[in-house]
Amino acid sequence: MSPVAPIAQAIAEGFKLLKTILDTAEVRKMHAAIEAAEKYIQVNTKTGQYEEIDDKKQKDYLIHFSKRFFKYNN
Repeated sequence: MSPVAPIAQAIAEGFKLLKTILDTAEVRKMHAAIEAAEKYIQVNTKTGQYEEIDDKKQKDYLIHFSKRFFKYNN
Protein backbone atom coordinates (compact mmCIF):
# COMPACT_ATOMS: atom_id res chain seq x y z
CA MET A 1 0.00 0.00 0.00
CA SER A 2 1.29 3.40 -0.93
CA PRO A 3 2.03 5.85 1.89
CA VAL A 4 0.01 8.46 -0.01
CA ALA A 5 -3.21 6.39 0.02
CA PRO A 6 -4.26 7.18 3.63
CA ILE A 7 -3.66 10.89 3.04
CA ALA A 8 -5.72 10.83 -0.15
CA GLN A 9 -8.49 8.95 1.68
CA ALA A 10 -8.49 11.55 4.49
CA ILE A 11 -8.71 14.38 1.95
CA ALA A 12 -11.59 12.66 0.15
CA GLU A 13 -13.47 12.24 3.44
CA GLY A 14 -12.84 15.89 4.26
CA PHE A 15 -14.38 16.99 0.98
CA LYS A 16 -17.41 14.75 1.56
CA LEU A 17 -17.90 16.42 4.94
CA LEU A 18 -17.54 19.88 3.40
CA LYS A 19 -20.16 19.05 0.75
CA THR A 20 -22.55 17.84 3.45
CA ILE A 21 -22.07 21.04 5.42
CA LEU A 22 -22.64 23.22 2.36
CA ASP A 23 -25.82 21.33 1.51
CA THR A 24 -27.46 21.81 4.90
CA ALA A 25 -30.61 23.85 5.36
CA GLU A 26 -28.86 26.29 7.67
CA VAL A 27 -26.42 27.27 4.94
CA ARG A 28 -29.22 27.62 2.38
CA LYS A 29 -31.10 29.90 4.81
CA MET A 30 -27.95 31.97 5.30
CA HIS A 31 -27.59 32.43 1.54
CA ALA A 32 -31.28 33.41 1.26
CA ALA A 33 -30.84 36.00 4.03
CA ILE A 34 -27.79 37.45 2.30
CA GLU A 35 -29.67 37.67 -0.99
CA ALA A 36 -32.61 39.42 0.71
CA ALA A 37 -30.23 41.93 2.32
CA GLU A 38 -28.56 42.64 -1.03
CA LYS A 39 -31.94 43.18 -2.70
CA TYR A 40 -33.02 45.47 0.17
CA ILE A 41 -29.93 47.61 -0.38
CA GLN A 42 -30.53 47.74 -4.14
CA VAL A 43 -34.15 48.82 -3.63
CA ASN A 44 -33.20 51.37 -0.99
CA THR A 45 -30.58 52.98 -3.22
CA LYS A 46 -32.57 52.36 -6.45
CA THR A 47 -29.71 50.59 -8.19
CA GLY A 48 -29.55 47.57 -10.48
CA GLN A 49 -32.90 46.27 -11.65
CA TYR A 50 -34.68 48.62 -9.22
CA GLU A 51 -33.56 51.92 -10.80
CA GLU A 52 -36.93 52.81 -12.32
CA ILE A 53 -39.33 51.94 -9.48
CA ASP A 54 -41.68 54.53 -8.03
CA ASP A 55 -41.90 55.40 -4.33
CA LYS A 56 -44.93 53.15 -3.64
CA LYS A 57 -43.24 50.13 -5.22
CA GLN A 58 -40.00 50.94 -3.37
CA LYS A 59 -41.83 50.95 -0.04
CA ASP A 60 -43.50 47.60 -0.86
CA TYR A 61 -40.19 46.02 -1.87
CA LEU A 62 -38.43 47.31 1.25
CA ILE A 63 -41.09 45.71 3.45
CA HIS A 64 -40.93 42.47 1.45
CA PHE A 65 -37.14 42.11 1.57
CA SER A 66 -36.90 43.07 5.24
CA LYS A 67 -39.45 40.34 6.07
CA ARG A 68 -37.49 37.82 3.99
CA PHE A 69 -34.23 38.77 5.68
CA PHE A 70 -35.59 38.32 9.19
CA LYS A 71 -37.41 35.11 8.22
CA TYR A 72 -34.21 33.46 7.03
CA ASN A 73 -31.85 35.08 9.54
CA ASN A 74 -32.97 33.04 12.55
